[in-house]
Amino acid sequence: MNLEICEIIENVEKQRFDNIKITQEMVNSWVQSDDLEILGMLYALLTNVRCNSFFETNIKDDAKFNFLPNYFITCILEDPDSEWADSRYTAAIDFSSWFREICSDTKTNKTYILLIVKRLADLYLNSNDDIKEAIINGFLEHVLHDSSCEPYFKDWKINAVLNRAYQCGINPRLPLPF
Repeated sequence: MNLEICEIIENVEKQRFDNIKITQEMVNSWVQSDDLEILGMLYALLTNVRCNSFFETNIKDDAKFNFLPNYFITCILEDPDSEWADSRYTAAIDFSSWFREICSDTKTNKTYILLIVKRLADLYLNSNDDIKEAIINGFLEHVLHDSSCEPYFKDWKINAVLNRAYQCGINPRLPLPF
């Protein structure tokens, strides 16, 4: 376990905020970790408003864009039973909240959003029913009713398999397509 991030988390939990600085090098090393506990801790730091001042300028936003989709998809795939990493469903729900946020931000690169949607489509098409259910119930049901998000899913309407998931996301009363 990475001692550095553990110490930062411990200080945040104890509300000892003096002298906490998170550098680009630290974030880079944590992002490269295969340990979902470390990734979950990084997610906690990135999403805790009290931690904003700990990050060097612009690191937090850059880290979110580069790290969050990978983190959410990994948690959806692996469904960790962990103190820090999100379970499959909490990751899908958090992913949907973050996705709605970036879709509503006019400064977000639209190509970036389309790449995320493509990754989610690939995940859905190549996954078991438990993962598909999490994508439908935890993600699609929350984003497809948002007018800033829905246009990015037009390819889901064309593909027969994705369209069934899309329809379940629009109308949660429909039976799951598997």
